[in-house]
Amino acid sequence: MKNPDGQIVSFHKITETKRILICHYAVNLLKSQNHFLAISFPKILAAKCLILVVAMVYPHTPEQFYDSISKDYSDFVTRCVPWYKEMLSILFAYLPSKYSPQSILELGCGTGNLTHLLFKHFPQSQIQAVDISEECIKECKRRLPSASIQYIKLDFRDLDFPANSFDFIISSIAIHHLDDKEKEEIFKKLFSWQAPKGILTFCDQFRGETDHLYEHHMETWKAFAFNQGATDKEWNTWMEHQTQHDHHASLLEHMNWLRNAGYSIVDCTWRYLLWAAIYAEKA
Repeated sequence: MKNPDGQIVSFHKITETKRILICHYAVNLLKSQNHFLAISFPKILAAKCLILVVAMVYPHTPEQFYDSISKDYSDFVTRCVPWYKEMLSILFAYLPSKYSPQSILELGCGTGNLTHLLFKHFPQSQIQAVDISEECIKECKRRLPSASIQYIKLDFRDLDFPANSFDFIISSIAIHHLDDKEKEEIFKKLFSWQAPKGILTFCDQFRGETDHLYEHHMETWKAFAFNQGATDKEWNTWMEHQTQHDHHASLLEHMNWLRNAGYSIVDCTWRYLLWAAIYAEKA
């Protein structure tokens, strides 16, 4: 594409606002195509091409986003997420002594960072690892080609299991892709799928209780990420994805939804800025 000075500009460098304006312009052209005096065939064709370019160059769904970064995800997330490895390790730190779940469900396995820890801690367990991205699952399989891990490519909103299927359910930076109503629904499902005495633990992103706290979390997170070596491109990629697909709710809201779902014990085991870990038990 060319800017007003006639210079060629990469579509990747166009801001999110300008991409949206381009899409609106293209859609409006298409809407007017029935008014033959107002628009010519070349303009209709150009509008359709614009929409196609946006769809190909800029991933619009979580699946496309994670497919596009699957090869570099582990390095990317380590630079951009504060205390990422510590946060994952916390998910195992509060489990009962000699805990040995037979059946495990992982929501949003990504490229296998958490799956690797699961397999390390519970090599005899049967693990079902779910993710929406085919490319991430391929990478996870490459890293962990174990017969005890079943990989499922599916949006976990569409999952269904019999009651009491899992002793242990775990997740990392995935549940925030659901809106508030969907979070409430998934927690009810997880409670149903868990066996008695089952444990749920997950880490994720959470809003602050006020806008001021949330804004401070975001500013401090950005500074931390750049300190860790994140680039402008990586940060902008993350923020574009967050704007389109993430739904942050507060830690308190999550804990209330879990209690309402039926969990008898719910607590926060770790927190830094908008990142936190939750532990819950089924009686």
